[in-house]
Amino acid sequence: MALLGSVPKMEASGSFSSRFELGCRLLERGAHADAYLLFSALHTERNHHLAVLYNLALCHIAAGEWESALRLLERAMAQLRINTMAPSPKDPTYQALVKRQAAGRGYLFPLPESAPLLAPEYTRECVLRLMVDACAACSLWERIPALAKQLPHKEYVNLQSALKLMEQRNKPTDEDT
Repeated sequence: MALLGSVPKMEASGSFSSRFELGCRLLERGAHADAYLLFSALHTERNHHLAVLYNLALCHIAAGEWESALRLLERAMAQLRINTMAPSPKDPTYQALVKRQAAGRGYLFPLPESAPLLAPEYTRECVLRLMVDACAACSLWERIPALAKQLPHKEYVNLQSALKLMEQRNKPTDEDT
């Protein structure tokens, strides 16, 4: 059951940012239906807003609609300025934290509205990691190596799982020989 059955009526009320924040909180609470309605309305207003595209993709994933999620993520990726990414710092503390972060599943949480501007590398990582999951769910194995090349680190748990599944699918079986 939806937490906010009146979400469709909220389309015209409140600022974009306040409705966006509510959508993120709904996603965090597992109220995907209400979050979907809210992010769909925000998408109608700003159909190229990267964080809206990402969070709407999370709603589609919760519904098991991986193809729809992948289309949204591809549009989100197009919004990122790939060539403007600064190289990762070589600082050992940063590198240790990156490894710890790569093992986590933080990319499955809502993307804040300001993330693309304030943390573009983190945003890019989240979009790419979710695209890896979507490609694996859609059996688009041929796309995963290209996505892996775009990720700055290869220790991501979901990437390693997808690559392992891809290898298993590509191994010849006894029946093939």
